[in-house]
Formats: sequence, structure tokens, C-alpha cells
Amino acid sequence: MFIYLRNVYVVFEHCGYESEFKVLIDNFQYLDEKSAPKFLEVDLENEGSTTFVVPYEEKLDKFYVEFKKVKATSFEFTYICLIALWSFHCLPEISESTKEIADKIIENASIKLHEYYTKELRMPDYAGRQAKLYKIAIMIESIIESKQEMLKAWSLFNFGKYAFSFPKIETDYFIYKN
Repeated sequence: MFIYLRNVYVVFEHCGYESEFKVLIDNFQYLDEKSAPKFLEVDLENEGSTTFVVPYEEKLDKFYVEFKKVKATSFEFTYICLIALWSFHCLPEISESTKEIADKIIENASIKLHEYYTKELRMPDYAGRQAKLYKIAIMIESIIESKQEMLKAWSLFNFGKYAFSFPKIETDYFIYKN
């Protein structure tokens, strides 16, 4: 997920927040989002695609819209990543000591964000903006859950030849873990 999050941020840094969204192919090439489904060959007539791939893509679209509205700075982008990384609410196997460390990291990141807003940006009323950043970070958790469901269903349904824009190492790792 961090690969997608990074790619979205890099596209906005390169093309600006006002441009139409492009998909980052590698570090130098961008593809217009509207032409990506044609290249990915997602079979929209397939029951698996409509049940798993389409809702996943819809969540990504909502994420993109929210991210675009916020126009996150690099400092805020770092905050979003930290919250997404250390807010692992759905992982029961995490020890209490790790949860305590996560709480300290999130608290420290929030303090640093407060200092950034009040000292660098001179923005005393930033609570609404911080809430939007937190919302984006939590959206990532939902996207990851959808992605896991989709990859589980991948073994049952034929989503199309190139239905996933995930790196091969990512799908291979999922196969290895399951």
C-alpha cells in the first residue's frame, strides 16, 4: 500500500494537484488513469472482477479524491504514512509492548505536526486539517483489507490477464504467506 501511496504523492508533486490523475509506471513515466484499465485488461463481465476488483478500485478512487482535496505537504505526507503504519487496529497478534510503542510514535508525530502547523505554517486552527490527514491514513487500512480479500479471491476467479497493478513480488509474497 505504501507503494501506491508514494506513487500518488509523486504524481501530485510532478504534475500538480490540479491536473488529471496519472498512474506512475516507474519513476519517470506516467500513464493517464483513463487508459489504465484498457492496458490492465480487467474483465468487467467476470463475476470476480465485479465483486472484488471494482470495489477495490472504487476505494482507490475515493482515496485519490480525498488526497487530492487535502493537497498534503511532504511533512503531512510523512504524518499520513506514520499513522497508516502504526494504526494497526485489526491485527490481534500485535503484543501490548508494540502497541505502546505505536501509541508513543503516533503521539510524537502528532506533536511534531502541531509544531509544524503552529511554528512553520502559523496555522493556529488546524484541527480540521489534521482530521482529514487521519481520515486518509485510516482509508489505507480499509484499502489493504479489500486488497487482501481480492487476492484471496484471485485463486477462485479469473480477473483478467493483467487485473492487478501490483508488483510481482507483492503477489508472490501473498501466495507464499497463504
